Amino acid sequence: MKCSLFFLGLLGILPLVYSQSKQVEFDSLFQKAIRLDAIASPQAFTAAIKAITYAEQTAYNPGILKGTLWICEHYIRNGNDAQALLFAAKAEKKEPFLKGDSSVKLKRIKARSLIRMGFYEEADKTLQEALTYALKLKGDKNIPLLGAVYTDMGTNYAERNVTSHLAIEYYQKGLQLFQKMKDSDPLKPQYTFWVLVKIASFYRKQRHPAKARQYLKTAALYSGQLKNNLGKTDFYYNKGIESNTEGKIDEAKQYFQNALDIVKRERKITCKKELYYELFRVCQNLKKTDSCRYYRQQYILYSDSLHQMYRKDASAALRFFEKEKQQEIRERSVVYFLILLICILLILVGITKLFRDHKKFIILLEEKIAIEERLQKNESNLNQIKKKNNLEVGTTVTLRRLVKEGNPAFLIEFKKLYPDFYDRLLVYNSETGNDMKFCALIRLNYTTIQMAKYTKSTIRAVESRKYRLRKKFNIPKDKNIYEWFQEF
Repeated sequence: MKCSLFFLGLLGILPLVYSQSKQVEFDSLFQKAIRLDAIASPQAFTAAIKAITYAEQTAYNPGILKGTLWICEHYIRNGNDAQALLFAAKAEKKEPFLKGDSSVKLKRIKARSLIRMGFYEEADKTLQEALTYALKLKGDKNIPLLGAVYTDMGTNYAERNVTSHLAIEYYQKGLQLFQKMKDSDPLKPQYTFWVLVKIASFYRKQRHPAKARQYLKTAALYSGQLKNNLGKTDFYYNKGIESNTEGKIDEAKQYFQNALDIVKRERKITCKKELYYELFRVCQNLKKTDSCRYYRQQYILYSDSLHQMYRKDASAALRFFEKEKQQEIRERSVVYFLILLICILLILVGITKLFRDHKKFIILLEEKIAIEERLQKNESNLNQIKKKNNLEVGTTVTLRRLVKEGNPAFLIEFKKLYPDFYDRLLVYNSETGNDMKFCALIRLNYTTIQMAKYTKSTIRAVESRKYRLRKKFNIPKDKNIYEWFQEF
């Protein structure tokens, strides 16, 4: 018994141990990718792919999702939005294993890629899905994720001229949520700074410099508390634009240079084009020919490369959407086929049931007709019996009257009423007329006294006549003579 319990316990523990070992091995590979990311991006990417491959081989779904999210972020940093979208779509297929916050992060990555490639309607749908997931989260974890989704929705609306009026509404929703975070939360200044810079950038593009300056000033209050560079590039870029507008060219150059340093350090390429252009203009105003020429060359170089990249990403995205559409059509076709198959099966079942019911109906109808025919026949027989009974009653009354009167026509009428009985009596040729009359009276259940009265005989004579008839017909002594003649 103890051995059995030990064996069962061992079977229960082994999956947990195996799962734990998978997690440890994956974390080791994944941490290597994170460490390499600060040194060499290509090697970090290769290490992350190895970690994901290990997770796929061991069916460690949390590792697959974790690694895929990192790969998506890596592609976004490097401006490869099409690949980020592709990996995000791949991760979505693991949706049953996604937890609430992972679902929100995945949808946000997909939406950010779509926004940067100009697919705003698809991004809006994806962000609505992210919002649904974020609203389901409970506790303090809900606040930053929900605020980030609202901020992304604001960014999506800001990029579209027709919906730009909605951008500030969603930016404000995000800002309000970030301000509700606990002061002890280290992410509060980071998120608040990020959305303030987004709002300032929006107002700058809408040509409201005063409002942009106000939000940048507020954002500057949080800049000293930041743990990472989230939003700093946009902050320095907007501050550079502001300084350049105010004629503070050296200050503007410093802001643009700070932003460019962050972009280079994080190996981003999406913001370099704008920064090189602004640095080119600043150096042009400062009459720094060499720097001006360098930044102009870099601007042209990145303009061409980004143009090619965006074209490539757009083509890849269109192919992706086409593939998704075909997949959706296939899935719908399967669903429609199953629905059609179910309908056909239901129709066949219905027809079979209808056929069986019709068959039962025919059988019941035939039985009903047969019953009705039997009822009609029985009714006809009953009517005949009633007529016969009525006739017998009438004739019996007539016979009794003839008996009382002593009329010789009694036997003639008796023969009409009981022809079979009369014919059987004729078999006994020795029967006299009086014997026939006595047999008829016994058949009509006349008592000895009645027979003596109506035949004008004594009771003794009637008893003697009965005795002779019993002997003549060989009626057993134990058999009642009346019953015998009824059965005769």
